[in-house]
Amino acid sequence: FARLGIAGATTGARFSALWRDPRQAYASPDAALADMNRWLVELRARVPAVVGAVPRWCLNVAANPPTAADRAAAHFGYRTLPTPTQPGGYVPDLQRLADRPAFTLPSVVAHELLPGHMVQMPLEAAADPHPLRLDYAPGFAEGWAIYIERRVADAGVYAADPLAELGYLHWRLFRIGRALVDLAIHLHGLSLAEARARIVAWQGEPAYFAPFDADLARVAQEPMTRATEMLFALAIEDGARGRSGIALARYHHVLLDHGRMRSDELARRARRV
Repeated sequence: FARLGIAGATTGARFSALWRDPRQAYASPDAALADMNRWLVELRARVPAVVGAVPRWCLNVAANPPTAADRAAAHFGYRTLPTPTQPGGYVPDLQRLADRPAFTLPSVVAHELLPGHMVQMPLEAAADPHPLRLDYAPGFAEGWAIYIERRVADAGVYAADPLAELGYLHWRLFRIGRALVDLAIHLHGLSLAEARARIVAWQGEPAYFAPFDADLARVAQEPMTRATEMLFALAIEDGARGRSGIALARYHHVLLDHGRMRSDELARRARRV
């Protein structure tokens, strides 16, 4: 922030200032979609180095515009998983472009497309894990995508683009912040008003799909769900620590080849790699 000349009393205030920078505004949904696909080309090329070898069909994805039926039904923000015979894609919600500044979208591409959900979810579908495993580890898929956002940043993808790195950090603050208030609300009785004040100070602006008040109401109704997602990401990060090259790729394949797993099983498999 200091290098970019963005001031503010809190981290959140600085993010809010950047949010209002007209240079970060897209002229149209088509421009935002083109930017996402430009980043996707970069990230697709990075998959072998960031994750390891994956089936080529997992890479056959794109950020796609909504169809006429999507627009009529206001159906946005959904994925179609690739298969060996069909391409996949993600249709982003770009209805409120003012809430989608350009610096926030590179990490969305990493999370929703490659190497995030579009690597983990298609491989899981192909593995066809037992339904109980899906029920017992619902936070794993989100944890993988959160972990991948960090892996992409740590791999230096944003080294020459501090704005994109700030976008990643805003998403990271969002995930950590909602986990912390989830814990504080349900373990320590933190009020929703106090939780909101903390989150505003941390991240300034809400994530596109999670307005502050609506998201906090959901956190209150779904104890430990948001904390679990972040804890899965941290568990995956713990297992990856100290690994690189072939060792890191082997670790990723242990996590991905058989579908989601509970964090205790994740730790056991990590020790065996």
